[in-house]
Parts: sequence; C-alpha cells; structure tokens
Amino acid sequence: MSSEAVGNRNLKPIVAATLIAIAAGFVLGGYEFIRSPSNTLFKGAYGSANLPTIMALIPLSVFIVTYIYGRILSAFGSRKTLLITTIGSALIMSVGVFLYESGLKPAVWVVYLFRSAYVVLLIEQYWSFLNSTLSSEDARKYNGPICGIGSLGAIAAGLIGAEIASTVGTASMIYIAAALTLPAALFSDLAYKKFGEPKDEPDHDKVKDPDHLGLKLFKKEKVLVLILLIILATQVVAAVLEISFQSLLQIDMPDPEIQTAWSMKYYALINTLSAVLQFIAAPLILRFLNPGLINILIPVLHVVTIGLFIGDPGLMTAGVAYAGFKCVDYSIFRAAKEMLYMPLSFDARYRAKEVIDSFGYRFSKGITSGVITLVQKNAAFVFTDTMFGIIALCSCLVWAGVAAPLAKYFKMREPKGIKS
Repeated sequence: MSSEAVGNRNLKPIVAATLIAIAAGFVLGGYEFIRSPSNTLFKGAYGSANLPTIMALIPLSVFIVTYIYGRILSAFGSRKTLLITTIGSALIMSVGVFLYESGLKPAVWVVYLFRSAYVVLLIEQYWSFLNSTLSSEDARKYNGPICGIGSLGAIAAGLIGAEIASTVGTASMIYIAAALTLPAALFSDLAYKKFGEPKDEPDHDKVKDPDHLGLKLFKKEKVLVLILLIILATQVVAAVLEISFQSLLQIDMPDPEIQTAWSMKYYALINTLSAVLQFIAAPLILRFLNPGLINILIPVLHVVTIGLFIGDPGLMTAGVAYAGFKCVDYSIFRAAKEMLYMPLSFDARYRAKEVIDSFGYRFSKGITSGVITLVQKNAAFVFTDTMFGIIALCSCLVWAGVAAPLAKYFKMREPKGIKS
C-alpha cells in the first residue's frame, strides 16, 4: 500500500469527525436559542407549577418522533433520513412559534415538547454514523473533541443569545434556532456523501418485515438493556435537578427577559466547562480507562455535588449540582457511552440506539416528572428541594451498580481496526 493511500486512510476518520462535529455545532447552537426561550415562554404562559406536567408528556412526544424516524429509516435509509429529519425539525419549530405569536397559546406546548425530541433525534443520528465509521482507537481520540466542537456552537449561541434576548424578544429567538438548524443538514449530508452509508446497512427494499425500532434486539443483545437502565437512572437525576433548579430560578428571577438572559449565560458557562472536559479530559480518560469503568466513577462524582445541594438547598447549590451533571453528561459520559455501541449491528446502532438515547432519555425524565405531578396534585404532597436531592442521590447509586457489568463486556468485545 502506498504512503499516499495510508495517509488518505488515516485522514478519513478526522474528516468524518470534523464534518459531523460542525453539523452538531449548528444543531446545538440552535438548541440554545430554543431551550431557554421555550422554558421562559411556557412558565410565563402556564406557570412553573406545570413544569412537571409538560415534562411528563415528553416521553409520548419523543416516542412519536422516534417511531416516525424508524419508519423513515426503513423507507429511505440512513442518509436521506437524516436530511429529512433535520429540515423537518427547522420547519416544525418555525410553525410552532408562529402559531404562538399569532395568539394560539397552546402552541407553546408543542414548541416545548418538540424541542425535547428533535435535538436528541438529530444528535443520536450523528453518533450512529460515527459509531459506524470510526474504529475503537479513533473513538478514544476523537469522541471527546467531537463533543467539544459541537459545544463551541452552543457556547457561541448562548453568549450571543444572552446579549440579544431583550432586543429580539424571547419568542423570536426560536426562529433563529430553526435557521441555525438548516446548515447542519448540509454538513451532515456532506459526511455521508464522502463516506457513504454504513457498509452493514441492509437493503431496505428487500427487508420484508422491518423492526422499525429495533426492539427485538434487546433480547439478543443484553448490553442494550444495561445501557438503557443506565440512561433511565441518569435521567431521573436530570429530571429532579432540573425541576428544582428551574423552580428556584423562577422564584429568584420572575421577569421573563432577565430570566432568559441569565439562563442563557448559565448554559453558556455549562457548555464552556463541558468543552474543557471534551477537548482535554475525555481523550485522556478514554485512553486509560474502560468505558464501563468510567460509568461507575461518574455517578460517584455526582454524589458530591448533590450532597452539597442537600446540605444547603438554594439556587446556587442547585445550579452547581445541575451544571455538574450536564458538564459530565455532555463530555466524558457521552464519549464513553458511544463506544459501547461500536461492536453492535447496524440496527442496534441506528434503531435500538434511538430508542435508548432518544426515547429512553426522555421517557425516564418524563415518568419521573409525571410521578411527581400525580403525587403533588392527588396526594396534596409537596416535594422539597432536599427530597429532590435525595432522589438524585439514590439514582446515582443505581447507575453505578448497573454499570459494573459493562466494563467486562466492552473488554471482551472492543472492536479493532478502521471501519472507514
């Protein structure tokens, strides 16, 4: 093999990672322009007391979106599916906020629920592509920086959004979110154009009875069940910390524009800290530690910050606990978790993964919020911030316990060689 051929082969994973990372940067940048505004609009229209109610509906919305995705994937293949879902997401955001501004107040429910579904749907498709393109060695080096480049888009959007929120207006920020999502379609499609669809992708025209969601794989691949259980545990932590943080934020900053600006700066800080972990910590940690072992150590770290919140509940400690979870979730946890999918089949990477990382994420968060809503409304019971902290603490312990078998699994099945 010529040195030029070897050089091209070595560059392929870098180019693939860069194109997808840029696409992720646009998607995550757009998400920053819809996340805080949709929170503010919903709380302004229906009050923070209804946050658990709408969060409880998130699993249904994500299931619908995930199922539609599975049908599109079966009909058109992975490349066209990503293109369709990206452009479609921008369109739905635009229509939703237009209807809200036109006086249809319930449209804010659609905007809030869809914002919780589209971002994971698109980002998980990027990771499905990368998990089909990179080798295990590539993933250890590039998964962290891929997250980091994506975070740069989120950081820039957060800082810009915080400055223009009061001028542009909270609702109009969502149009910017839609506009930023469109370039992602270009860069992600370019990655597919250059590298093609996964080599093990089935011929969709010849599959007579496709398993659109890959549910049958959960019996065959027990590791999928373990990953799902971890996701469920992590999102219980995310749900209770977010409810507590958002409620305290509403109390301390009731003015919508002030709250949106402060919130966007807060998330920009989270994305900045995440970027440091993504570019520096993640590659170093993945180089020396097994992804399964990492999933045991991460919840132990969260126990510390959650403990501080339990000891002194308030916006500051809630913000630290929630930010600590988000920073690690966006960086080290994400980079390590994705490697667990690499030894698996196309349907596991593209279908079962969406069930786990899109629906599973939102299902756990929504069910947690739903239980809280039912208990508070039907049993006249009020959850205190301390109780939220205790629930998060217990979930971290479950997370660590479920992760234990994954270290042995990955060591046995870690893929070698270059896929691209």
